[in-house]
Amino acid sequence: MSHTVIAHTLTTMTNALDHHLITYSLPTPHLITLTAGGRPTDYARVEIHSNHLPITAATLLHWTHTLIQPQPRLLGETHDYTARIQIHGRLRDHTEIQVHAYPEHHLEQFRDHALTPEQTLLWLHEQASTVRDAATA
Repeated sequence: MSHTVIAHTLTTMTNALDHHLITYSLPTPHLITLTAGGRPTDYARVEIHSNHLPITAATLLHWTHTLIQPQPRLLGETHDYTARIQIHGRLRDHTEIQVHAYPEHHLEQFRDHALTPEQTLLWLHEQASTVRDAATA
């Protein structure tokens, strides 16, 4: 699969993400970075950039519901010494998707440990619920 096909797929998914966030009256991140590569298989990386944790959490939850077999994780210590929330999954065409967010100032309590996929999903729901509460108030 060429990087052009991956980029086209990601553009389509980004448009769907925008539609999802607007439909549910959720604010969008200020930036979503899309990159593509190959390592023995093609993959696409999505980076969520927002200083507002509920926005980041809502966006990550969208990706969790979009991907096949998503594996969400919150990692308090990574190879580059920053906390990270990540979701690895696949699209229907088997393209691997890596979704990452680095809301460091919100993740200090997780330094030196990680959450399981189930714990990460619950934590993301708790964080995202505050943005929905603010939107309906």
